[in-house]
Amino acid sequence: MIYLMMIFMVVFAFVPIIFFLIYVKHITNKRKAIQDGILRQNENLINGKWYRVRYADSKRFKSIMKIFPWNATGILYFKEVSLCFIGENNSGHKIELVGRKMMKNGAITWFLINDKNYGHYFTSETGLIIINSQKTTQKIFNDIVEKYDN
Repeated sequence: MIYLMMIFMVVFAFVPIIFFLIYVKHITNKRKAIQDGILRQNENLINGKWYRVRYADSKRFKSIMKIFPWNATGILYFKEVSLCFIGENNSGHKIELVGRKMMKNGAITWFLINDKNYGHYFTSETGLIIINSQKTTQKIFNDIVEKYDN
């Protein structure tokens, strides 16, 4: 009887974790679908180098209480002398490269682009697992530096 109760407790302990992983997989697929839609709808606009990214505005990034530290997903791309972002609502947002800074927020590596005293935070889209985003985010950051510091 005790063994049956222990098995019952272990199974129910993992149920919330399983539901959370199913939810994370669902939103990962949703982000990918949004990004694919942006690429399809803007193929004439996005014709150079581009990256799948997650985006957080300053308010979201600095917020203490958050499950997911981003509030949009989209495509970051180079266009002539601008760095552009098209996000969930498919509206383009041009930003000036005033300053860049690599930083970490939890297990995720971000880079910051300032636009008239407002911070725009980006991290690479790594899929289901967000840990170890440093390598891909650093690559995007280095490409931006190479493009605009020449």
